[in-house]
Amino acid sequence: MIPTVLYWWRLIRTWFEWSGLRGFPRADKNSPLALVASLSDWEYGCKVESMLALGLAGENWRVRFLIRNPTLRNARRWFKCAGFRDLSEFSSYESWLGDEKAAVYSAEVKAQGTSFQQVKEWTFRNCLIGPQILASISRKMFSAGFDVNDPEVAGRVDAQLVTAIHNVLAAERVLDALQPSLLLVNEANYTYFACLVDVAIARGIRVVQFIQPSREDAIIFWKLDQSTRRTHPAAVSAATLGRLESWNDPTVLEDQVFKIFGERYGGKWYLQSRNQIGASKKSRGQVVRQLEIESGLPIVVVFSSVLWDANLFYGRDLFQDNGEWFKATLKAAAANPNVSWLIKLHPVNNWKRELEGIHGEMAEMRLVREAVGVLPPHVKLLLPDCGISTLSLFEIADFGVTIRGTAGMEMPCFGKPVITAGTGRYSGLGFTLDSKTKEDYLTLLARLPSIPPLTPHEIALAKKHFFAAFRLRPWELQSFKATMRPPKGPGDLDYARLSPVVRTWNDLQKQGDLSRFARWATVGKSPDYMEESKLP
Repeated sequence: MIPTVLYWWRLIRTWFEWSGLRGFPRADKNSPLALVASLSDWEYGCKVESMLALGLAGENWRVRFLIRNPTLRNARRWFKCAGFRDLSEFSSYESWLGDEKAAVYSAEVKAQGTSFQQVKEWTFRNCLIGPQILASISRKMFSAGFDVNDPEVAGRVDAQLVTAIHNVLAAERVLDALQPSLLLVNEANYTYFACLVDVAIARGIRVVQFIQPSREDAIIFWKLDQSTRRTHPAAVSAATLGRLESWNDPTVLEDQVFKIFGERYGGKWYLQSRNQIGASKKSRGQVVRQLEIESGLPIVVVFSSVLWDANLFYGRDLFQDNGEWFKATLKAAAANPNVSWLIKLHPVNNWKRELEGIHGEMAEMRLVREAVGVLPPHVKLLLPDCGISTLSLFEIADFGVTIRGTAGMEMPCFGKPVITAGTGRYSGLGFTLDSKTKEDYLTLLARLPSIPPLTPHEIALAKKHFFAAFRLRPWELQSFKATMRPPKGPGDLDYARLSPVVRTWNDLQKQGDLSRFARWATVGKSPDYMEESKLP
């Protein structure tokens, strides 16, 4: 909780910092409307939304913010600092459904099946509500691999189903009343945001999602429609990759790629470095000695996903969920002593659990006991605080394994094969080993280490994709500056701040970064925003 005096001081400071930007031209009532679905009343989030809204206003769009309910008074204040006063509340479009009607709708949805996979595919009035129901439960339990037919979990499913039905109906009323031509969202998959997005897509409304990548000085943009709805917003489109087909200078490509690796793992950005706290670069020999593994065996690193976070929304999974994948992979590792297995738990477990005040055993430890009991000597668990940098693992390992994690697009740049267990933003592009079934996936694991290294062509494909993802896709802040520091404890949201670098509306227009975003968002054809100036 922000102390009252500090909060008001920051609000007043923001009012004066943004004063010159409030002079943006107001569009007339006949101009198209952009609806910004605001995530919360967090200062940093509201300021990012306001910054992007300024870009849309500069392209002669009306802007209206949509907040969840009237209790988010702080959001109103932050938006006013940027000059925006048009605001609606999602809760005002909610209507009591009644137990009888809710039961009828719930029964219609449940008729689609009640197994985990069937729940995952649940739809209601053009909205895919299954993944958000399961993900919401997973987030609350901080676990995976749960049984949806367990009485306690089934009760949670029923409650989330009714909530999802209410949200779909309210989302329809919101869009009926406001008639936006563009919907701008940060969160596109949880609670009422997912329903807004799905209803908007079904009605042909342009939907733009923005996310914060692993760097504080940039934002990633992605257009959502029927064909891109279940694609990760940080994906690289075929058109963008096509722009790099003729790049045939391997020396320059390698220099550019490993410059990015140096930035990502060299501490340049706080958001990336928090995944490497206490980690240092180590040689193969140092890792072998630290973990007491057999030095002559090839090394396989399994990059575990966060079991309880947003893992149900993108691509097609070979396994029911990340928990089932984790257990199956552990069993396969235990059964193959021909390689040394390093099971790397995701570093997000460290800082996100701390930020949200979560204590106790990690879900992965329970799954280890359920899958194999005690790990055999050739399988080692790498905890988030193991002290070994991810970059070291890319360099010293011989193979990688992931569902669809970022490691699957990084490790091939070092010539190392990566086995995936689901489709994602880079599967099928020619530099990963993808399987169509879980049996095929497990067969690949059993074959290790008899899988050949990547060819020069495959490595070049991986490097071009990596360059596009980490250099071309990020929209870099110029008119504003974001600063971040480690949180002081659970609930400390003051770790992130955003301030304008420019002082007047004319200066903002001259800078051009927000205009480039807004033109792509409103009239651009490609699903992914790309920085044209970064093209080789």
